[in-house]
Amino acid sequence: MIVDWMTNLWDRPHLRPDMEARDASPERHRRDVVGVADRFVVTTLEGRHLGINVPNDYVASYVREHGDRAIGLATVNPRAPGAEAELRRAVTELGLRGLKLAPTFQDFDPWCEEAWRIYELADSLGIPIYWHQSSGGAQAPLEYADPLKLDRVARTYPNMKMILEHFALPWGNIGVALVRKHPNMYIDVCARVVRQWDMYNCLRLAMDYGVTDKVLFASDFPIQTPEEALASLRVFATDALNMPPIPSDIIEAIIHDRPLSLVWPED
Repeated sequence: MIVDWMTNLWDRPHLRPDMEARDASPERHRRDVVGVADRFVVTTLEGRHLGINVPNDYVASYVREHGDRAIGLATVNPRAPGAEAELRRAVTELGLRGLKLAPTFQDFDPWCEEAWRIYELADSLGIPIYWHQSSGGAQAPLEYADPLKLDRVARTYPNMKMILEHFALPWGNIGVALVRKHPNMYIDVCARVVRQWDMYNCLRLAMDYGVTDKVLFASDFPIQTPEEALASLRVFATDALNMPPIPSDIIEAIIHDRPLSLVWPED
């Protein structure tokens, strides 16, 4: 079974008019994700100061089309008025089953008071948090993306599952240390597989620390389609990089042996 742990969904009205972005429309998602992955996670994002705002209702409506094959994530900006009420509504009324947070894109410090209230609510609702890890644009505060800040969150909520997206970009070594330290943390490969030298070293680190079983396959659609991401990941099991290959059984386990029940036990 192939699980795509992170795919995006948006349409032009959700983006700033002058914003350039790949097509992540429902039509293309149905064609390129639903046609390849057995199960998949659909994320939304509120990052208005960077020009993107995808409503929770939009993702929830799309996810309902696909029944048990799809899981949808909500998003809120912890510093926005009504954030806690919106998260509760997204989970209890819309049926979304996780929370996507992007400190750089949403311009909040993961240790700010408002964020801790959101973590407390997510923990009480029994939902995981996906952390968008990215350097962001020139005005995005990179210090907010430092995954070291998430160590305190994981210590405070040891039963709340957390996924570090993009292999904790740009801190792959810290990401590996975190998932080794915390049983409740996982890490995905999306948008790192296209940076071959970087991803190769991340996978080697995961092997050295014995945490390849916590590495998740994800395409970051539309950055790549699942087919493209699978091909990119499988390159590391060959000698194409003129480096010792990553064992193919490790690569294929990342692709085929990461059930959603790792994070959602009922699935």
